[in-house]
Amino acid sequence: MATVHQKEELNKEQKVLSADHPLMIKYQKDLKERLLKLLQETEEQLVDLKRTIQVQEDENSHFAKRGYEIQNDLKQQEERLKKFYAKYDEQVEIGQNMHAKCEDIKEKFRVMEETWHAELDRDTIYQKKLEDIAFEVMQLTTLKAEAFTDAKSLKRAVEKTSKDKENLELQKMRQEIKHL
Repeated sequence: MATVHQKEELNKEQKVLSADHPLMIKYQKDLKERLLKLLQETEEQLVDLKRTIQVQEDENSHFAKRGYEIQNDLKQQEERLKKFYAKYDEQVEIGQNMHAKCEDIKEKFRVMEETWHAELDRDTIYQKKLEDIAFEVMQLTTLKAEAFTDAKSLKRAVEKTSKDKENLELQKMRQEIKHL
């Protein structure tokens, strides 16, 4: 193994080729070609990168524009939803009011129906009473007619009895007059 001191001496002893040396010219030519090729590749990559950056910027611009449009659409839809919910709430309130009114009307109808049934029951009772009274009136009319007939018969009988009595008295008087 070589020591550090030996390595330094070895480096001093190594000779550097001059730039005119044919090996150096070939090396410099190869190096130049390699560097030019790398430079060209780098320039092509740089052009590709610029093109990619431009495409990316165009896409970003497009996405930003589209994002702005979507944001506006979302705001419009949000406004429409707010209006829809307001109308929905209004319709729900109207529906609740209508339901309350229907319940009120049903209750009024139930009360009216109960009143109607009570009136029908009362009418039935009155109708029965009226029929009973009509029957009694008819009986009284019949009794009155019979009483009138009986009274007429009685009157005739009384009249006949009175006439008979008068006739009898007349006959009695005649007989008394005859006897006198």
